Amino acid sequence: KTLMATATAELLVLADTREGELEMERVRSGEEIRMYREALEEEEEAAMAASLADARVRVRQQAREAQVAKVQGMAENGGKAAEGHAAALVAAVEANAALRAEVQAAEREGERGHVAPRVKAASGGKGEGKGGRL
Repeated sequence: KTLMATATAELLVLADTREGELEMERVRSGEEIRMYREALEEEEEAAMAASLADARVRVRQQAREAQVAKVQGMAENGGKAAEGHAAALVAAVEANAALRAEVQAAEREGERGHVAPRVKAASGGKGEGKGGRL
């Protein structure tokens, strides 16, 4: 009987110990699962942060490219406008030179006593000696 009681007590202790070990194993497994989940969440957060940072970089790059394209367009349009202004300026200078040549020709004719028809028309039809101005 004592042997049986001792064996039973040892079996109970072993069973209790084994149940304790199993419980400890479950706790450890639970902790490992929790740690694994936390690690996964941290990795997901890091991946999302990296993705967000990449998206920000892409948006900034696109904004820079758009700004460069805008400036290039402005430069091209400005260049075209400058070409137009230059052409208008050249035309004005040429017209001024032509008028100056006509005035000089009219002055030479005026010195000879003859008023060029264009100058006469510009003075309101009055030639020299009639109160007109050249």
